[in-house]
Amino acid sequence: MLFYIICIFMESTLKRSLILFSCTLAFFVCVAAWTAHAVLVPFLLTHEVFLFSKIEIGLLFAFPMLSGALSRIPFGLLAEKYSPRALFPLIMVAAALFLFLESGATSLSHFLLLGLGFGITGGTFSVGIAYLYSCFPKEQQGFAAGTFTFGGTGVALTTVYGPKLLKFFTENGQEIGNWVYLPQCYAALLLLTALLFFLLTFPVERKENKEPFREKVQLLKKDRVWRFGLYYIFSFGGFIALSQWLVIYLISAYQLTLAEAGVYAALFSIPSSFIRIIGGYLVDKFGPRRVMFLVFGFSCLILLFLTVPQMELTTLGRGITSSETGKVSFVSNEKITVTTTKEKQVTHVLTEKPDMHTVYPKTEEHYFLPQFHYWHEALVKEGDEIKKNQLLAQGLTHIYYQANIYVFMTLVIALGLLMGVGIVGVFKYIPDFFPQHFGSVGGFVGSLGALGGFFFPLLFSFLLEYTRLWTSCWLLLCFLAAACYIWLQHIVRKAMLSNDEPQ
Repeated sequence: MLFYIICIFMESTLKRSLILFSCTLAFFVCVAAWTAHAVLVPFLLTHEVFLFSKIEIGLLFAFPMLSGALSRIPFGLLAEKYSPRALFPLIMVAAALFLFLESGATSLSHFLLLGLGFGITGGTFSVGIAYLYSCFPKEQQGFAAGTFTFGGTGVALTTVYGPKLLKFFTENGQEIGNWVYLPQCYAALLLLTALLFFLLTFPVERKENKEPFREKVQLLKKDRVWRFGLYYIFSFGGFIALSQWLVIYLISAYQLTLAEAGVYAALFSIPSSFIRIIGGYLVDKFGPRRVMFLVFGFSCLILLFLTVPQMELTTLGRGITSSETGKVSFVSNEKITVTTTKEKQVTHVLTEKPDMHTVYPKTEEHYFLPQFHYWHEALVKEGDEIKKNQLLAQGLTHIYYQANIYVFMTLVIALGLLMGVGIVGVFKYIPDFFPQHFGSVGGFVGSLGALGGFFFPLLFSFLLEYTRLWTSCWLLLCFLAAACYIWLQHIVRKAMLSNDEPQ
């Protein structure tokens, strides 16, 4: 009671700061729990505790992701009807129960069902966004959303410390059965965080949305909702997918070790999470429309560069033609001499083919830009009669593009930063256009983005199988970014023609 009496006299800014901190911390822990199978399943397989097939392994990873994505819609609706402050810790308590029960799992079906259960932690995104938007004024909502989405770095808690905890609990693999302590630790962490959340947050006055459910479903008929969903599929779905796909990409395309690939993948995901706070400031100051134009435009440009694969090819280049009618009197690797009908000799200088072993030695140098070499090959021989403008020697161009790892990672990191800003930009749009429905609309848009993160790796695999090009994944994302840019441009142009406010 004393705590809440003190809270009455707190400044509103301090209250909002505590709420923002609590939401971000809670979401950080929820994301860590959401991805628990990322370290638990490989451990169980490595030590042959369970023998899962490749398909079953995929399902074990997918089920928590799917429930986290799909639960964002109902949780967003509930956050409009009931208090998000009460709903957030309730979800964490329910997820903690499923995680605790997983420590007693003995079959694939147990793991799948319990994975669906604790996967609801991914749905807390909708609740946290709804809570923050009801606390912060419109001009600060972008910053609040950017800070809150920083909690997505909770995956690092699992990927970095999860293996260390398993190693500690099992005494370096001597006591394999002690793996059960890992889900129990996650359950305890969720319960502790839920308690802290409830103690550090405050009830917020808000207008209860009494619209019937069918009225909220009608919102899905609005093009704007699906447009925001497409934006979020690219920014958030693309980010989640690349966070996983990059490890496989770097190992296969650049022959890196698993440890090296993990470090490079972290260079993509961590800065993208930090930039969201700055992105929130930018969308508050300049508006989401301008920011999203830059996000999609520069993303297209970067993805086009990334689409160019590592290659070494030879193609036709500029050849040499005869300037006069006559007869070939001399041919070598260096020149072709033509004697014209007027007994005049015309010499055409050829470029010799370079020795590629000398140009690209075995001790590989770092080439940051594509390398071009060209030469000529004679198509005529001595004694041939030729006509004016006849091709004497064809030109050949050799292109070597190393797709240098440093250039590649610079572009990938820049793409990750743009995606991070785009994530915040989308959720700045929603309260501007749906002030009474940011829970339901935000939940639907967030669900689309999370589903994109699930389906993108499948599409990447299909494209790789079909094209045999690792860079095909960038082409898919480039088309999506271009579609977002064109749709946004169309909306702005349409609004300008009708003298409306651009959206």
